[in-house]
Amino acid sequence: MPAQQLTPVALARRLPSHLVNGLSVGAGLASITTAIALGAGMPEALTASSGAAVVSIVDTVTPLRAKTRPMGMAAIATVIVALLVALCQGHPVMMGLAVLAITFSAILWTAWGKRGGPLTFTMILGLVFQMAAFQLGHFQGAGLWEHLGWVTLGGVAMVGWSLLTARLLAARYQTLAVADSLHALARLLDAQADWLASLPQRHAQGTAHEDALLPLVRQQATIADVLQQARDLLYENPEHPHARRWIPGFIAIVDVRDLVLACQLDLDHWPAGTPVPEPLLQWGLEMKALASHLHRMAEATARGLHWPTLPMAHDTRNTPLATDAQDDLGTTLLSLLRRHTQMRRGIQQLHDALAQPEAQGLNLDHAVLQSMRSPTDWPLANLRAVMTWRSPVLRHAARTTAAMACAYGLAHVLPWTAHPQWLLMTVAVVLRGNLEQTLARRDARIIGTLGGCLLATGLLALHPPGGVLLLTMAVALSFAHAYALVDYRITSMAGAVLALLQVHSAAQGHPLPLAAMERLGDTLVGAGLAWGFSYLWPAWERHQLPQLVARLLRAQARYAHHVLGQGVQSTLGERGSHARREVYDVVWLLTQSLQRMQKEPSAQRARLRDLETVVVRSHRLTSQIAGVRGLLLARQAEFDPAQSLHMLTQADARMREVFGAATGTPPPPQTPPDEASAELPSNTALLSAEHPQSVDSPLRWLARRLHQAEVDGQALVQASRSFTQG
Repeated sequence: MPAQQLTPVALARRLPSHLVNGLSVGAGLASITTAIALGAGMPEALTASSGAAVVSIVDTVTPLRAKTRPMGMAAIATVIVALLVALCQGHPVMMGLAVLAITFSAILWTAWGKRGGPLTFTMILGLVFQMAAFQLGHFQGAGLWEHLGWVTLGGVAMVGWSLLTARLLAARYQTLAVADSLHALARLLDAQADWLASLPQRHAQGTAHEDALLPLVRQQATIADVLQQARDLLYENPEHPHARRWIPGFIAIVDVRDLVLACQLDLDHWPAGTPVPEPLLQWGLEMKALASHLHRMAEATARGLHWPTLPMAHDTRNTPLATDAQDDLGTTLLSLLRRHTQMRRGIQQLHDALAQPEAQGLNLDHAVLQSMRSPTDWPLANLRAVMTWRSPVLRHAARTTAAMACAYGLAHVLPWTAHPQWLLMTVAVVLRGNLEQTLARRDARIIGTLGGCLLATGLLALHPPGGVLLLTMAVALSFAHAYALVDYRITSMAGAVLALLQVHSAAQGHPLPLAAMERLGDTLVGAGLAWGFSYLWPAWERHQLPQLVARLLRAQARYAHHVLGQGVQSTLGERGSHARREVYDVVWLLTQSLQRMQKEPSAQRARLRDLETVVVRSHRLTSQIAGVRGLLLARQAEFDPAQSLHMLTQADARMREVFGAATGTPPPPQTPPDEASAELPSNTALLSAEHPQSVDSPLRWLARRLHQAEVDGQALVQASRSFTQG
């Protein structure tokens, strides 16, 4: 590796956003602890650091305005939990009731979705830390209030640190968000190329299209989540020069995503047994090259390197099927080769938008950009909505509370009772709202804890000085925070190292091997309890599917209407962009349900195949709509405005009829045509009137796309009936 790539700045630019965030949290905790230790002493510093560590859970990669209120709520929740534990110290029954009340309240934060998750763990970790603190010392009178004061000071200090670093790191997070979006787009292109390369084998084996398209659907859902995080970061303050530098390129990424999704449209109907022509296979290889180029662009974006050169295109203009498109296969290949050209043009525009954003001349509608961000408010309506026994959130809260009650009682009768909070912690972090995540957390917790115990034991066997131990604890906290949502094995390993080093620092007489065995024993028991209680009052995925599928149909209907009803325009507009994002959001939720259902008992997987069909049909319809929009934009100059608008209007009316009954939307009113539209023939008559040699007419292509979109819309509605009417 060249020496210039080993400088601190170059190495820092290699760090992903979650690790940058984790290191900033670790640095904040180390700074707060050091400052208080120098001013008041190490015991007070350790107490304050417990409050700071708990509040730091909410410090995630989010914009400043989305972080301010949650950080404040985390500090308040930390103080309340510390006060409850303090008031119940020395009273096991009262402490048990406090554990249950805190657990139940903590889970209810998930009523606000993903943004409520960190606050759940804030309360759980605060409970664990305070139980550990009061186990080491019994505080009374002024000592108790002094303890609460240091916890509060640490939490408030971490709030200030987090808001400061959020402002300082905002530009870096934006840059990394664009790089992550490029990587996600490259993976989507890779998946598309793999799908294309497997076409001959699928035809030979008779593989169903639904099975072949599922990897693409999952990749489509994944990129939607990555793009939304980038929107949240870039659109917070679009006027900022750094945000304006990346927004044109990010919008180009979204447009290329739509082009990629439309690639397999015609190949779905490629006749089985028909050889796949060489140009098509060559295109698959070129898609791989374009994906590699996008990965290099992502690296250049993140690390400030020189922009890579777009690879040369394979010339497909003079292939036999491309020049003689009189049969269906030739027409299909012609469409695919044209789409190949559109994709290269889109990636070239993406390259230019990132390399030379000032040349784009993009007019940004700030209101539209702001409206595309994730919600940051905390309406009480969300909490009221989950207060029903059918709610998965309430069931998860009740299930976790029962598991914690069992764990609390068991922690006092096990042969080892030095750290009962460890058992509670394991139950709380392993037991998730569904079986699939619980099983994944169970395995990750056990593997990570075992590795962490070995690391801590090996480190302390070297008898390192105190400074090394403090640095190790800060690094462990950084990695535990950074990988909580990325790889929980690393988080669990770092957490075990941190806990054992804290035990070693606070209680020198407690043998570390014994503490490591206790940690591992509590992990095994807690993971087993969480696994067992995951079957108590479960909320199986099949119960949530009717609501999600109905939401998908409404989103698809709106998206189709905004594309078909706007004619030939360069942008979707605010409502169209919202409709498209809603489609991708619901598909992401359905693919998550699909993944979770595969881990549920066989009796609960009866509708697994139906759900696969729905997500694949939705993927096809989304791709068809993207294909229509891409055709309108790519060949805009060739369309007759009146004829194309007439065709789109008819297609929009038919699509609204297709979705009308399923979504409860009344069909469009029958309005009398004006004189101009009355003179236009129907779509069918329009096509039949064309000359035979006009096979490449844009109107013929548009009619084909619109017809196929209607067919796929009907197929989606039909596949959804088992959920919406069952």
